[in-house]
Amino acid sequence: HLDLSENKKITDASVPILQEMLKLNFFLNELAIFECGLSRHGKDKLRKAVRTKKNFSLSVNNWNE
Repeated sequence: HLDLSENKKITDASVPILQEMLKLNFFLNELAIFECGLSRHGKDKLRKAVRTKKNFSLSVNNWNE
C-alpha cells in the first residue's frame, strides 16, 4: 500500500513517473492519492495505467475534479 494523499506536489507532471512505477512494481497492490494536485486528465491517465494490473486498487478523490 502506498498513500500519497495530501501531497500537493503530486501533479500531472508526476503521472509519467507514477505510471512507470506502477508498471515495474509487481508488489504494489494499492495506491491512494487524495487531495493532491492531479487534474481530471492526470487521474484518467493513472486509471488507464492500472487497468491491466490484477488485484490492484487505485483510490483518488472525485474523478471529476
